[in-house]
Amino acid sequence: MNKEVLNIAATSDSETGRRLGNLEEAHFELDGERFASIEGFWQGIKYPEGSNERRRIFTLFGMEAKFAGDPVKHLEELTYGGQVIKIGSPEHHELMKRALCAKLEQNPKLKDMLIASEEATIIHEPTKPDGALYPDSKTIPAAVYSSIMMELRSELRKAL
Repeated sequence: MNKEVLNIAATSDSETGRRLGNLEEAHFELDGERFASIEGFWQGIKYPEGSNERRRIFTLFGMEAKFAGDPVKHLEELTYGGQVIKIGSPEHHELMKRALCAKLEQNPKLKDMLIASEEATIIHEPTKPDGALYPDSKTIPAAVYSSIMMELRSELRKAL
């Protein structure tokens, strides 16, 4: 695949963009925990470590995972691995990069799809059913997410 722009989102017009999206069911493990999707990871870590709700959300994907974090969407920090992390901080973004890397490494077809996107500019523009864009995330803005995905692609290509 060699396109100028790759929209990685569940509503992307390309199969690659949809399959690489956060809502897609793509099981992976990170730090001894199992996750059904990146979205399940992102929303689940907002809940207290060891809680049943956190573990339940880790098993989710799709829109169910997306909306699972709504009750705590105004949270300012989370705890991961015993460490308190300010949401939206460089440490939070690095944790997200680690999760995305784990997903790609443990799902070789997805990893290959990202590598095959070659030099496409990656964007993250999820749309609502009416075609309007969802508001940008305050915790992982689209520009940060896109940058992480392009960094990962570059790192994976160098490792070939």
